[in-house]
Amino acid sequence: LVPGDVGFLNAGFHEFREEGHDNLLAVLDCMKKKGADKFPRFVYMTSSLQHFDTEHTLTNAAGERIKKCTNYVPENIMMKEEVQKFQDNLYIIGQDIDMTGLGNLHVGGEKTDCTHWFQPGVPDLFAALATDTIKRMVEQQEEESERMKMTSMANQNSFVAETPEHVLFNTFEVEQTFKYVDDGFDGEEDGDADYDADDGINKDYDDDHSDEDAEVGEEGAAPDVEEAAAVEEA
Repeated sequence: LVPGDVGFLNAGFHEFREEGHDNLLAVLDCMKKKGADKFPRFVYMTSSLQHFDTEHTLTNAAGERIKKCTNYVPENIMMKEEVQKFQDNLYIIGQDIDMTGLGNLHVGGEKTDCTHWFQPGVPDLFAALATDTIKRMVEQQEEESERMKMTSMANQNSFVAETPEHVLFNTFEVEQTFKYVDDGFDGEEDGDADYDADDGINKDYDDDHSDEDAEVGEEGAAPDVEEAAAVEEA
């Protein structure tokens, strides 16, 4: 499983049920500390109701002999326990299925199985809930992704609108400069013999501008140079 997947959890009916609850709570605590977005999303599926014709209605493991499953039990004790333990950490499905009066839909048979169900039947209700839950989670994820995309685009447009034009132009120049370097410009190795990689001097630039500097010197020499020339003529 990877982030974005959906997993369904249940601790079962048997003697390791309490241990299963403890292990699930430990896993959820670990996920919370490390960041839930790094893990799959989990949903807890409530335990379906048992209809043993005993005082506690849950099981005949105590040796109580029964001839048939009772059709009605007053409440789903296991589901109440699960909701109490996991409602703050997990999305729980199955709470809305009222199974208190569905005892006649259990397998029954010679072993009087008052835990498992005929099919089609109650298991199909849970399957429909699971399918609907996955669809809604996927839709929520897609909506959130689209919302984040639109927010990012709005922030980019706001930056462009509020940034002075000359800043954007300079940013473009910097990007082009780095692109030029990344494309493989490395001085002499690319045939540019006038680039001195050791001292970083572009000799073409110096040669092209030396004449310009000389012209500036002749037409507009500095005051101290003019004074020296006048003294020599005198």
